[in-house]
Amino acid sequence: MVDYFWLDKQRNSNQRDLVKYIEKSNSDSTGTWIVSFPISATGSDTLYFRAVATKDSLQSSEASVAFTPKLKICLVTIKDDAGVGSLREAIDKANLNQCNLIQFAILGLGVAEIRTASELPAIITPLLIIDGTSQSGYSKGSPTVDLINTVVTGFNGFNGQNGKQLDIYGMKITNFNVGINILNGKIVNTNDNIIANATDIGIKITTTGFIYGNIINNSIKSQTPYNTGISLDGTAKMTIDNNSISDFSTTGISAKGNNQKITNNTFVSSNNTTSAGIAVTASSSMFIEGDTILNAGFGVTV
Repeated sequence: MVDYFWLDKQRNSNQRDLVKYIEKSNSDSTGTWIVSFPISATGSDTLYFRAVATKDSLQSSEASVAFTPKLKICLVTIKDDAGVGSLREAIDKANLNQCNLIQFAILGLGVAEIRTASELPAIITPLLIIDGTSQSGYSKGSPTVDLINTVVTGFNGFNGQNGKQLDIYGMKITNFNVGINILNGKIVNTNDNIIANATDIGIKITTTGFIYGNIINNSIKSQTPYNTGISLDGTAKMTIDNNSISDFSTTGISAKGNNQKITNNTFVSSNNTTSAGIAVTASSSMFIEGDTILNAGFGVTV
């Protein structure tokens, strides 16, 4: 077993989990673990690895020498749509390679609503993590940052283009045409988000040369019917697990790609005649298990 953690000097040296930020973890032919993750710790640059080897009842562990990552944080501190400390500015900085991790520290109680009347900049940097779980008060299933489209004209929430890795965690994304739209990404993780009132698609990934990704614990819902919850075209080694997708009129998950796992998701359609909970096309090595499909015209189509 390998643990990844950092110690925060400003928070009584509490151990904090790094697993969600891991880009890659595997052992080479010599048994040496190779780990890559893009993270800089809030309030501390002191990071550690700890490897625990277990055989029978014996365990051994040793923490690595502390090291300082070279990646930087952009901190969103205001709800305004633009200006110093805004989400828009943070994405602009990330596109200039000034940061690889966007975190939130917006003052005030309750949900921080970032209201926008125009599309945010496309995310074109090779590597970016947008971490809504960093905002005060966050708990799983209850994001405390809500990105809201305030105009009728449809545009997308987050747009990723041609990046190596884009991760979006713990955000609420409301009233957009497509909540998260990714074109030609290679590694994608979109976990623990709420996408509300999308007019077309909740999460859309269209790509070639995909490496792997995860879509886990997202809630996609709307007050009025929309087309598709999750649309995947060209993805591979993708895990789609434990998502709640409701109110779609066409497809809960539309999947085109290879070696994908669709497990433990719940689908509730608004169209009990022609919709499909899961639609698979031009794919191989698909694993589907434990999904609940309600009120759809078809459960799974292949």
